[in-house]
Amino acid sequence: MLLAFTILPVMGLVACGPAATISEQRAVDGLTIALERPAQPVALREYAFTATITDAADRPVDAGSVYFDFTMPQMVMGVNQPIADRLGPGRYRVRTLYSMEGDWRVTVVATIEGREVRAQFDHAVLPP
Repeated sequence: MLLAFTILPVMGLVACGPAATISEQRAVDGLTIALERPAQPVALREYAFTATITDAADRPVDAGSVYFDFTMPQMVMGVNQPIADRLGPGRYRVRTLYSMEGDWRVTVVATIEGREVRAQFDHAVLPP
């Protein structure tokens, strides 16, 4: 009986930890844009999204501005385009949530030396 009381609180703490993430990459105009995002996002929960931009030699590329565009390709939604915070050379982060379950697209939009570069990442969002 004592064992059950010991294990349950530990399991509860593990469930409260940060969400597992995955990283995906897209090659765009000689650059690589990687997006680290939640592996199995759930609607109405806040998450961090991190983009890393590198050149062909895998060196960080700084952008003048970066924002993330969250859309549902099959449904007209309100605008959700948070501006990213610069974390360091070539690394940018936003925090936001998905307003509902379904198929979503995250587009990382970076302005680099006056040109706009876009990388799209599609994935499903689970119900709350």
